[in-house]
Amino acid sequence: MKKKLIVLFLSLSLLICIGCSNSEINISDNNIEVKGLTLKISLITVAYDVYRTNIGNSTTFNKEFYSSTGNYGLEYYKWLKDTYSSMDSSMKRKLINIFKNHGNWSYVSETISLDDNASVEEIVERLNSQSNLELSEMQKDNIDIFFKYFYKEHLKELIKENNYMIEKNTKEVNSFLENKNIDIFKFMEESSGIKFKKDYKAVFYYDLPPIGAMGFEEGNLKISTILPNTTKKDLLSTPFHEYSHELFKSFTKGIDFKKMANKLIKDKDLYDTYENIGKDAYDWVGWCDENLVEGFAKYLEYKYYNNKSEKSLYAYDLKFCNYLIENNFNQDNKSLEEISMEFYEKVLDGKL
Repeated sequence: MKKKLIVLFLSLSLLICIGCSNSEINISDNNIEVKGLTLKISLITVAYDVYRTNIGNSTTFNKEFYSSTGNYGLEYYKWLKDTYSSMDSSMKRKLINIFKNHGNWSYVSETISLDDNASVEEIVERLNSQSNLELSEMQKDNIDIFFKYFYKEHLKELIKENNYMIEKNTKEVNSFLENKNIDIFKFMEESSGIKFKKDYKAVFYYDLPPIGAMGFEEGNLKISTILPNTTKKDLLSTPFHEYSHELFKSFTKGIDFKKMANKLIKDKDLYDTYENIGKDAYDWVGWCDENLVEGFAKYLEYKYYNNKSEKSLYAYDLKFCNYLIENNFNQDNKSLEEISMEFYEKVLDGKL
């Protein structure tokens, strides 16, 4: 599935102190804080990548797709294939059992509130004893055995090999932020005409996989993973997408949008992309929402960085971005909901 691309490198020194946890995310006083690797995210996301490139959806997550993210993506893909091949049949069965009913987001949403230095043992304990996941005893046993094995035999070395760049990027971006007064939430509210439900602080985490950004909310923290090669020049690009979900859900959960989604089932482009890359992560209404969210994120990137994307991830994300630009979207004249519905009406009428 073509999602946001994320590549990460981390210093081994961070892992040396992974072991003491106080069940709280450590944060600074800055409006935006960028963090390096944390096992509470990457232990799960990398294991999930091994699963989906070899078992879950190997047709979509193939060599060509990973290669499109650059050299690191290709090397990472090879690592995923080699890692799975090196596992014995017992570990492969455990991997399948862990992810056959739960994706990476489901697990990370349970571990995200752990301390950034949480150990593998603490992550396993959270998933098996303190989470809202409905796990069978067999799944709990598989989680306990597999994640400990996976970190020791595979992930630890991958982190060691890629430690320098992520530390360098993290320090450079945070140094840049100390001298800037960036308020991503204010910008998004002014651009959308919709208020966030809380006074959030933004926290961005780098992650190892080159494909697949995620967003979470923990108290007043709005959390997003970010692209591996993220610099000060494109720091907000991925969070624009992750944070836009809340804005769109203010109307995509309503009856009018659900009625629109029911009509859109007959649109071949939207339906085919859902069948090919969307249905593993979204229901149909969520897929209609996701196309708009990604299009709006591209629009925000255009407004903030004056950088217009020419690449489409889904069926209608780029077209929605262009529609907003071409129609000089202004929330004072037309709401985000109105222009979104108007856009999909034109899709149905074959005018786009």
